[in-house]
Amino acid sequence: MDWFKVHHGLTYDARLGAVARRSGLTRAEAVCLLLCLLEHASRSLRRGSVDGFDTELSAALFDRDVAKVEAAMAALRDKGMIDADNRIADWERQGLTQAERQRAYRARKRAAEERQQQADERKQKKPRHNDDAIRVDANDAIRVDPDNASETLARRKRLSAQAIERSTARRNSTEGAAP
Repeated sequence: MDWFKVHHGLTYDARLGAVARRSGLTRAEAVCLLLCLLEHASRSLRRGSVDGFDTELSAALFDRDVAKVEAAMAALRDKGMIDADNRIADWERQGLTQAERQRAYRARKRAAEERQQQADERKQKKPRHNDDAIRVDANDAIRVDPDNASETLARRKRLSAQAIERSTARRNSTEGAAP
């Protein structure tokens, strides 16, 4: 089954009210005429073109005079909904084929993956700052070494043992000094 896409807001387009007033059609008939034009443009060999659109058949569909449908077509041109090349205005934006949409989707996806890859590369280049591997060099500059977590753990144990020794030594010195 063939199909074409209709965007949200089509029925609320203020230009269709002006088209209806100028042509003597109701707003619903103006919307229906535009939908008929979109369907015709979708089936056209030159996609988006309204060349060969039969206003007489459309007039019969609406049970209206051909003159009113032709006046509506003229109003659609005046309002910029049909361009000078007799094509639906912005057809490229509206009437993409499945293959065109798929190509655009893949291009967007590829660009997003490239951006993510670049972000990951930037993250890898930045030094990581965590408590697992911090070293101080001779110039008192802090160095981060995330690959040396075992050394950091050993240092923590050593410092903890030293703190316990100091605490025990203090406690012993205060006990021995008591009268």
